[in-house]
Amino acid sequence: MKLIMPSYCTDFKCSADRCSDNCCIGWEIDIDEKTADFYSRVSGDFGARLRESISHAECSSFILKGERCPFLNEKNLCDIIINLGQEHLCQICSDHPRYYEWFGEIKEGGVGLCCEEAAKLVLGAEKPAELTETEIPDGENGEFDEGLFSLLYEARRIIFAVITDEEHRIKERVATLLSFSEQLQINIDNYRDIIPEGYEVLNEDKGDILPVLKSLTALEPIDEGWTAYLDQSIGAYENTELREDITRYQRNLLIYYIYRYFLKGVFDGEILSKVKLACVSTAVISYLVSREKADFTGTVNICKLFSKQTEYSQENIDLLCDMFYEKTFYESRKIIGLY
Repeated sequence: MKLIMPSYCTDFKCSADRCSDNCCIGWEIDIDEKTADFYSRVSGDFGARLRESISHAECSSFILKGERCPFLNEKNLCDIIINLGQEHLCQICSDHPRYYEWFGEIKEGGVGLCCEEAAKLVLGAEKPAELTETEIPDGENGEFDEGLFSLLYEARRIIFAVITDEEHRIKERVATLLSFSEQLQINIDNYRDIIPEGYEVLNEDKGDILPVLKSLTALEPIDEGWTAYLDQSIGAYENTELREDITRYQRNLLIYYIYRYFLKGVFDGEILSKVKLACVSTAVISYLVSREKADFTGTVNICKLFSKQTEYSQENIDLLCDMFYEKTFYESRKIIGLY
């Protein structure tokens, strides 16, 4: 099996107690069966503490103390790592903020924007991220349309080339990738597994970020900090030109979203909505960064808040993708106008 990951993933390192937004706070923490079985057999006082801190209501999970994992100590370090070693973390704690997807003999992974150290790597890349390949033992191998996967794999390569074409402004790149993706979706819907050629590049229509921001209030709240920030941003809305100096951030974000979501279209045939997710997410972050006149740290925090609210709730992702087809302000021409 081949593991594909962005090259910056090898530089990822958890900042542990130095993190300003600990991932052991505010999240439900499910425990996989293998780890739960191990915890049930740990002896001594720490074993007793483990069993007292785990609920088996619907699935095994830690019983939070307030919003904190019961094993996050007063120094914001993990008592499980201290007492048992990192190899005995449950799967979700061991993986986070890494994500993975399986496509037959290919496994793709990366690190998510909800983590500030990961966001620094994604945003801070001077050059477009390169994808590395490593041979690993065989793992999960779900069923999917191999012909469609080959089409999408090639289409993604073309989209990456569009996003990284610095001879064109970011608005022009967005217009090209949305136009390409609209035609690709039409081809797939009509059972034509071919790469679009000779398609017309859409012109922009007047875009308005305000209804986009308001539509985000319909999502299920994941982080109270984001909810308050979004309400404040809507209440203090002003027509803000996007900063010209954030083009690199925009490029890196578009690459991140396309890499993470585009190939998932092999499972449901939905391609255009995943490209719109990339373009809309980047536009929202770009507006907020420009409005705030945010520095790099501020930009990381905005990305982190937005990612938590959208990427870490499948219900919210699905709702957004539905709105991309239902709301006129999410038409491709208007999305181009957001840039």
